[in-house]
Amino acid sequence: MCGGGVLDDGRVTGIVGVVHRHESHLAINELTISASREKAVDFTTPYFLETTAIVTAAPAKFLNPRAVFAPFTFPVWCLLAVSTLLMGFIVRLFAWAQRRLMAGDSEEDLSVSEITFNIFRSWVIQGCLIDPRSWCARSLFYSWFFFSLIVWSLYSGTFISVLTFPIYEKPVDSVQDLLDAMRHRGTKLMLGCGGHHENLFNQKAEQKTYQDIWALFDRGVGCIKSWDEGLKKVCQSERHLRNISVVKYLPLSNCSSLVT
Repeated sequence: MCGGGVLDDGRVTGIVGVVHRHESHLAINELTISASREKAVDFTTPYFLETTAIVTAAPAKFLNPRAVFAPFTFPVWCLLAVSTLLMGFIVRLFAWAQRRLMAGDSEEDLSVSEITFNIFRSWVIQGCLIDPRSWCARSLFYSWFFFSLIVWSLYSGTFISVLTFPIYEKPVDSVQDLLDAMRHRGTKLMLGCGGHHENLFNQKAEQKTYQDIWALFDRGVGCIKSWDEGLKKVCQSERHLRNISVVKYLPLSNCSSLVT
C-alpha cells in the first residue's frame, strides 16, 4: 500500500487514509511529511531520512546506423571535406603558376574536379593517379599524404573502439532526462498518486521541469497502488517509477533489468 494523501475531491488514500478514517491507530512506514498530509493526520518527529530515486529499465543496447561516422564529430567531417576541396584548388593553382612562371616540365593540365577526386582517393587508401613532375609538387603531395595517414590512423583506431564497446540508450539520470524521455521516447511516468510526489509534479510545482512532466503525466496509466505493481510494469515496459527508496527497492527487486 502506498503512502497516499488527500486528493482534490477530498478523499484520503493509502496509509494516510487508513489512519485518517480511524481504521488504524497509527502507521509506521516511509512517509514523506507534506502539507496536504498534515491536514489529515499528525506526524511524529522524523526517525528516518532517505533519498528519492527514479527506477527505470536498464538501457538497452542498440546498433548505431551512423557508426561509420562516429569516430569524428560533424565539424571535423566538415573540415576534412573543406580541406579536400581546398587541396584541389591549391594543386590546380600551383600547376597554373608553374606553367606561367617557371621553366621546364609543367604539371599535367588537370581540372579541379580531377585533382579533387585523386585527393579523395588518398582518404580511402586507393592511391593517387597524379604523377607530380617537380619536387615542389611532390613535396605538396607528400605533405597531404602524411596528413591523410594521420587522419586515417585516428579514424581506424576510434572506429574499432566504437565497434568493440556496446552502445546503450541514454539513461535517465535526472528529472530533466525523465522529461526528455517522456517527450521523445514516449516514456510513461508512474507515481503513487495521492502522495507527496504527486504534489511535487503537479501544476503547483515551483520548477517548470516538474510542471512539464505533470502535463505529460497520464493518471489513468501512471497511478499505481503498490510498488510491487510499479516494479512489475517497469520490467515489462518502457516506464519509469519514481519515489521508491533504495531500502525498499532491494527486497522487492526481482527483475535483473532494473536500474536506479
